[in-house]
Amino acid sequence: MCCTIVLSALFLGGCDGGSLAKSVGTATATSSEILTPVMETLAIDDMKISADNSFSVRTAIDRIEFGNVTKAAKVEGIILQSWNWGPTYDYKSRLYEIWSIDPITGQSALIRTFCISNSCPGADEYYRWPLDSNTGNNCDWFSPDLTKIICDKVFLNSEGISQKQHAGWVSEDGTFFDVTKAVGEESVFVDETAVGFTPDGLFVYRISSDFSEDQYRYVSIDDPCKSYEGNPLEKAYLTETFLGTGYMFTDWMNDTTCLVDIHNDSSISGSDKNVKYDISSGKEIPYTAKINSSGVVNPDGTSIAFLSRCDIYDEKSDLYMVSEDGGIPIRIDCDMEIYTLGSSVIDWR
Repeated sequence: MCCTIVLSALFLGGCDGGSLAKSVGTATATSSEILTPVMETLAIDDMKISADNSFSVRTAIDRIEFGNVTKAAKVEGIILQSWNWGPTYDYKSRLYEIWSIDPITGQSALIRTFCISNSCPGADEYYRWPLDSNTGNNCDWFSPDLTKIICDKVFLNSEGISQKQHAGWVSEDGTFFDVTKAVGEESVFVDETAVGFTPDGLFVYRISSDFSEDQYRYVSIDDPCKSYEGNPLEKAYLTETFLGTGYMFTDWMNDTTCLVDIHNDSSISGSDKNVKYDISSGKEIPYTAKINSSGVVNPDGTSIAFLSRCDIYDEKSDLYMVSEDGGIPIRIDCDMEIYTLGSSVIDWR
């Protein structure tokens, strides 16, 4: 069997609407620009899944080939994100998937798929997938409606060395929106890096320069031609700096208590404990004795969903839920395999 997948990317610079402008210092950006479409064809020949290879995850592309994937009709239930190396498994592209899982039946449905490739032979630019996250479960990588994922556009010099980069996002259809160019900052700063989205629809990026400390700016997804100083992610989430080294926010329970992953570098996922964290006292409150990670709260605040495994080195994890005040966790019998590396629960809707 041979399956050929065509991934198209229409890279956009500027904003729709023509003459919208934004001044940054002495620079002003106007108009929009549509660059040449780039088509990439990836062929999958006789793909085989290796049971002992943690990277060989049966992804959505495999499932579509086998004809047993369900497309989500709407976004609800426990939301899981996972990433794996792309269809050719050559470490040159990453495939990101977002799934919904019914907490009662365990039935999974595919919500969204993104593919980002950093391999463009002979090109003077490439696109880089997310590298950093303000959260332990990477929920800030995705826009609130789960239609966008953060991405950077990297420009190379004649020797193939990175000389500058732009921040933006990629949509499911492969469209890259260049925020740096839209706000007129491409000639002002050296490097801009996508940081993440806030729950209320703001896109945050970081500015790095040889002449000053890093700065943060943000735009609204609905009006990406206007940028503002500041990092609203510090308000949306509790950053590692605020919580302390090793703590990574995963969800809010109430105004004073959140869930955090406590990172352990020896663990395959980087975390072996997700706990309640009282921000006023700094007290950790375990809600299960299991090895667990990426806890999120259900809409009415009564239950927590999390990933768990028997050993910190296990390649596969199970999905559990437990009452927010503790008790015996209930394993959700999912109809999909969840690999520890690259997977996390990011929401419950």
